Formats: sequence, structure tokens, C-alpha cells
Amino acid sequence: NWHWSLQDEGSKAFVKSFGTKYGFPPSQAAHTCYVQALLYADAVQRAGSFNPCSVVEALEGFEFDGMGNGPTLYRAEDHQCFKDVLVVKGKENPTSEFDLLEIVEVTPAAQV
Repeated sequence: NWHWSLQDEGSKAFVKSFGTKYGFPPSQAAHTCYVQALLYADAVQRAGSFNPCSVVEALEGFEFDGMGNGPTLYRAEDHQCFKDVLVVKGKENPTSEFDLLEIVEVTPAAQV
């Protein structure tokens, strides 16, 4: 998961770019689509092929960072994605229609 208020460099760059184009912060869904497109393009390039089996192989055991809330791993044996998980709650007094969630905890990937 992800939230536009994260302060890592990757999130800040994405929020700035998205906000400049659309006039509001990106949703978690927008971030997921953006990251998945980048990961697919990278996997195709590393695989040297568009063949789905080759792309899957390029993603197996792949670790990356810089796309949000910390390092991420696509576990080779079962293709599960592991990263820190944001625990959020709804804000009692949001300042705008986009300021609805408060991050109350970050659960490390090792505990998930």
C-alpha cells in the first residue's frame, strides 16, 4: 500500500508530477498503476523479451526501492510481493477531500 503523504524521494517526485498535471494528489490506485508499468518495462528490458515466461523469470526474486514505502521483494518461489505495510485510519477532521487518511504505523515486511 501507499499514501501520497509519504516523504521518501520517489513518492515526493510522483506526487509533484501527478499534482502538476492533474491538480490533486494521486490515489493509491494511480501509484500502483504507475509502479506496475515501470516494473513491467524494467522486467521486459532485463529479460530481453516480451515473452510472459521470460518477464516472470526477470521478476522472480527481484528487489527494488525508491517507489514508496521502502524496499520491496517479489519472492521467487510464489511471486508474492513483500514490503512494509502502512496501517492507516480515517482522519476525524480532514483538511480536504484528499486528506482522508492518517498513517498510524508502518509494519515492517519481516512482520507481515
